[in-house]
Amino acid sequence: MDPVNARIRIQRAPLSAGIARLQESISSYERNFHCTSAEMLQDVKAGSIQETAEISTWLCKYHVLNRLETGK
Repeated sequence: MDPVNARIRIQRAPLSAGIARLQESISSYERNFHCTSAEMLQDVKAGSIQETAEISTWLCKYHVLNRLETGK
């Protein structure tokens, strides 16, 4: 195996570990904002809450987690 592929193989973490990190991060946002990710997404879409950089980061992580979990 060439050195580049060897490094890529070493750095690749299991998908389950990435999902666990996303879940932990999202749970932290939900605790801090006292609502679920789905509720926050709905409020941002409705315009009742202004999307900040922090909320945007949260919702991006939420979307990524959903895609990883559903495969869509």
